[in-house]
Amino acid sequence: MPDLGPYFLDPNPGPPGALTYVVGAIFLVALVASLYIYLRRQALFASAPPRLRLAGIAGLVGIIVSLIGVLLALARIFQLPYVAMRVWLYADLVVGVLLLAFLVYYVLLRLPRAVAQHRREEMRQRYMPRPGDKRASRPAARKKGKGRKK
Repeated sequence: MPDLGPYFLDPNPGPPGALTYVVGAIFLVALVASLYIYLRRQALFASAPPRLRLAGIAGLVGIIVSLIGVLLALARIFQLPYVAMRVWLYADLVVGVLLLAFLVYYVLLRLPRAVAQHRREEMRQRYMPRPGDKRASRPAARKKGKGRKK
């Protein structure tokens, strides 16, 4: 088995290959998408607070991970020593893929439950009596005639 340590940990890895440009472009697209979702989350998800919360968290984490990826790809293109090591760019790519996998898991399995719970709570709050509401504090009126004997 070949020793991949010098390949990934070389402080001056040489000129970048096509894979570096592809990974950099993926991170750039992810950065633009994350910025759009994060900045427009109120307009996109105002009707469902669980989705709004998810958009805020996932958008911010996506911005951070993809910005680091873009900067590492640029460092690799400009051949900055130690920052351009292949291990950093590939580690950031793995983190981005793991983030995307968790996002898919959360959207498919946990988000529907959170939205349903929010709707149930919203309906419960809608029909609860409000403090100071005179209709809710008045005792039920007794009917005349039935039940009372004279």
